[in-house]
Amino acid sequence: MNFVAIDVSLLVIFVIFISIFLYIKRKNLKREGLLFLYKTTWGMRVIDKIGKKYRKTLNFLSYISITMGYILMGCMLYLFGKIVYIYIAYPSIVKAIKVPPITPLVPYLPQAFKLDFLPPFYFTYWIIILAIIAITHEFMHGIFMRRYDIKIKSTGFGFFPFFLPVFLAAFVEQDEQSMDKSSPFNQMAVLAAGTFANILTAILFFGILVLFFTTFFVPGGHNLTPILIRQFH
Repeated sequence: MNFVAIDVSLLVIFVIFISIFLYIKRKNLKREGLLFLYKTTWGMRVIDKIGKKYRKTLNFLSYISITMGYILMGCMLYLFGKIVYIYIAYPSIVKAIKVPPITPLVPYLPQAFKLDFLPPFYFTYWIIILAIIAITHEFMHGIFMRRYDIKIKSTGFGFFPFFLPVFLAAFVEQDEQSMDKSSPFNQMAVLAAGTFANILTAILFFGILVLFFTTFFVPGGHNLTPILIRQFH
């Protein structure tokens, strides 16, 4: 059995499991706008413990996360402007690439539109990556909420009803009144925490990637240095 068959099988199993789980727990399922949200209290004890125990560390990290948030916001505005400029000034490049510079993420986009230059999309990779990114992102929001004594109403995950019941988003729901009463600095620290978590996650996994290749990579081929030295001497 090849990987594609395994990947599709895991997708089917996942959809069936989530569908049964959501049916059993349908009392916790709420419709808000375009999303269905499954609200629970998962992880709230861990969030509260970390947020209360490491107050000084989180206070220091607040300044870093807010600063990085402003820097990243400036970078995104610059890149957005650059993309719009290229889109208007060089339409031939956009036509040659065949993908608009700004597009929503569509699962199996390379396969659906026969875009051979894009890497293939697999559900197994996608769900693992999404879970790591979403959970760390939302948990960091929650940790900074508790650091600044902002109440948390619920945690959970959500999905679009017109898609398969696949885990698409995580959330930590704050109490709006508690959030509004907090100082502007505290609010900025909470809002910037998610992006800060994504940056830390990227650094961590980049370090793991470098460590893996430096540990297990074995150079191949011939060492030409001695030959070149003899030729020049």
